[in-house]
Amino acid sequence: MSAQAPEAAAIASSPVLSAKNLALVCCPVCGCDLENAAQTLRCLHCGRNFEYDNGIALLFWPAGDQASSGDVTGVVKAFYEQNPFPNYDDVESSFTLREKARKGIFAQLLDDNLPLTAKVLEVGCGTGQLSNFLGECTTRTVIGADLCLNSLRLAQEFKLRNALENVTFYQINLFRPPFKAESFDVVLSNGVLHHTSDPYGGFKSIVRLIKKGGIILVGLYNTYGRLPTDFRRTMIRVFGD
Repeated sequence: MSAQAPEAAAIASSPVLSAKNLALVCCPVCGCDLENAAQTLRCLHCGRNFEYDNGIALLFWPAGDQASSGDVTGVVKAFYEQNPFPNYDDVESSFTLREKARKGIFAQLLDDNLPLTAKVLEVGCGTGQLSNFLGECTTRTVIGADLCLNSLRLAQEFKLRNALENVTFYQINLFRPPFKAESFDVVLSNGVLHHTSDPYGGFKSIVRLIKKGGIILVGLYNTYGRLPTDFRRTMIRVFGD
């Protein structure tokens, strides 16, 4: 792994949101404005302070009965904290990330069709490969948000290593998103909502973040799309790896 560039080190040592990012975020508890305050984010209304982890703003807040250990949000969070996916083992730089994206269809089509000045939110960004890829366009504002801190740490390390200054990562709960209504031109949520206890409630929570005339792109599991995976699982059970 290459050493951090000087710009990356500067970003890592200064956990302060830019004015552009402050205009997008709000307190996940009361919904009011946040301000930079002594290495934390502080709510101007309720006074709560939210810390950073190497530049990642920790704005996760439980919703309703999610504080209970049996809630599916907690189960999913625990799984991905232990198993961040996908990792960056085969992606060392922005160049190799772009090469990887070009081998697929989804990321490349998305990049080609998103406005160059769009404000983009990816809810459930995982290790942030798509957010970092889209953020290579320096005129966009890209926000990657996820509930799993270990996944976000991988995303942040890549961002800092490649000085992607227009990409910002947040730890959030999609049922209490710390973003102001109608702030984004595009909201992406691919492979996320079906992992919650209330997919439709999660959709309603994030759809309000889109500007009028904006775009939301949601990817979900479905019966027919899962058939190849189910078939492979059956073969592995019968014949082994």
